[in-house]
Amino acid sequence: AGAFANWYSASSGGTPLASGTSFTTPLISTTTTYYVSASSNGGTVGNTIVTPFVSNNGSSSVFFDVVTTNNITLTGIDVNTSSVAAIVVDVYYKTSTCVGSAVIPGAGWTLLTSMNVTGAGQDNHTVCMFPSGVALSIPSGSTYALAVNTTNMRYFTGTAGSTLAGTTLTSNGDLAIKVGYGGTLTSSIIDRNATIQLYYN
Repeated sequence: AGAFANWYSASSGGTPLASGTSFTTPLISTTTTYYVSASSNGGTVGNTIVTPFVSNNGSSSVFFDVVTTNNITLTGIDVNTSSVAAIVVDVYYKTSTCVGSAVIPGAGWTLLTSMNVTGAGQDNHTVCMFPSGVALSIPSGSTYALAVNTTNMRYFTGTAGSTLAGTTLTSNGDLAIKVGYGGTLTSSIIDRNATIQLYYN
């Protein structure tokens, strides 16, 4: 009870832009990063990092790298799906980059969890908190790849050559999310921006 969120334009400090479980951005014409701090009864319950929830393409999967500057433990993910019905969200990981290896099944990929959720519709956050006892610890200075598969996954395809796989899509003081791939688990296309939010401690 008493859970809420504060939305910011900076990764730490500053005055919240808004409070509440959702935030409507002003008109966005370039890649823009926002930060949210989730709280319950006045205490922070975790950290998040989010990429812009704006999509112009889709299929069923996104692949992206997470590069850490501090130790983190992933506890959930928001996905972007056009579905508004019951769906299954599968999250895979590997302990190296997805660049050049965005195919599942493939060497090094492990299924972390499968979650049954209800889709929130295109460019909305479909919240997928990992089940009790499931988390992914990523040590400081590591590159881990994540792959997320679900029905009607949405992502963003930028101008050719402007957002190359492996370049930083968004970052904060703890980690960076890199541009990766979109498509299906068995056939993905390079240089796609995941529209996701990660929850971590």
